[in-house]
Amino acid sequence: MNEGLSMAYLITTRDNSLSPLTIESNNWMLALEQALDKWGLPYTLEELHTKEVDSDVGEAIAPDHSKHFDIKPSLRSLSMTDELEFDPPELLPPPPKNNDALVDQEQYMPGMTTDILTNSFMKLSELSANYGTQYKDAIAFLLDTLSEGLKADGHGVLLTNLNDPSGVLWFEDIRGAHAEELANIQLSPGQGLIGYAAKQGSSLHLANIHDHERAEHENILQIVPLMGPLLALPIQHEQRLYGMFVLYRTKNHPFTEGEKSILTYFCSTLGEYLSQLPSPPS
Repeated sequence: MNEGLSMAYLITTRDNSLSPLTIESNNWMLALEQALDKWGLPYTLEELHTKEVDSDVGEAIAPDHSKHFDIKPSLRSLSMTDELEFDPPELLPPPPKNNDALVDQEQYMPGMTTDILTNSFMKLSELSANYGTQYKDAIAFLLDTLSEGLKADGHGVLLTNLNDPSGVLWFEDIRGAHAEELANIQLSPGQGLIGYAAKQGSSLHLANIHDHERAEHENILQIVPLMGPLLALPIQHEQRLYGMFVLYRTKNHPFTEGEKSILTYFCSTLGEYLSQLPSPPS
């Protein structure tokens, strides 16, 4: 749980019987407590059956099981802090000034802004309603939304079949540099950096992938040798891994904590959506 860092949380009910609330708080449990008060519900935190799904994502069930609450970071009004920096709007550092570096100015456009987040928020929170079982379209929408503001040379979604004991990961959708070649590879759990992160259900936030001791075992580097900054986060729900969200750059401009926070929400949203499919992707 993220103590001491104020952010906005979206609190909803599974049956949509109550209007969603956005509440700023230091952690999701305190946000839920305030939501219960605003809704006028008689429950206390001690009475609820609570569960932490991720560091800033939780859920709770009423003692009589009449309500199931979901709590996650709200992209509509994330607080501006040193770690989640949305103001000023540029999330990326300015381009280098030396003449030796040939800079693609487009690479240094501002990162995803709160305007883009606001415009896409409702669709993000209603993937099931908008896409039903068409998970390929839902994933395409998420990638399209990311590409509108978060600059990366490549970004894609790795999936795994929950019914396959091998746990092999494949790119269900990949955009950007070397996308056609990457679409044909598979990663085994524990193989290389991304495979190891998938096996552990952990995140990778690297300024330069080549500096990591496991980089020599990363198959993706055989296709994208100039890969530098890497952001790879698990797509999971209720401790079940559905895949990994991967972003990378070839220029030396690491992803910020704000960009990681955005991707964390995307992963949480996609994980919940995939968990509701009648059968897992294969």
